[in-house]
Amino acid sequence: MHHYSEHELEKFRAGKMNFFYRQLCKIHLWHCAECTGKLNALDEDELILTDLRRSMTDANENPNDNTYNTLCDHFSTVKGSTI
Repeated sequence: MHHYSEHELEKFRAGKMNFFYRQLCKIHLWHCAECTGKLNALDEDELILTDLRRSMTDANENPNDNTYNTLCDHFSTVKGSTI
């Protein structure tokens, strides 16, 4: 069974596949837990990035807000962080 790469699944998710390939991918996703899992992980990653972007925007607009400190605290717990 052909599995879709993250790049292909990102194109599917973004609506950048042509109609024929999109339908093939959709059918594949109905039957493939592995690719469905990859697609769900991409969705979760996008939600995290959106939340981080919003938090950074809030921190830049309100520099005295605790948002910046919260982000720094979060990233300081990430292994190898340089913040």
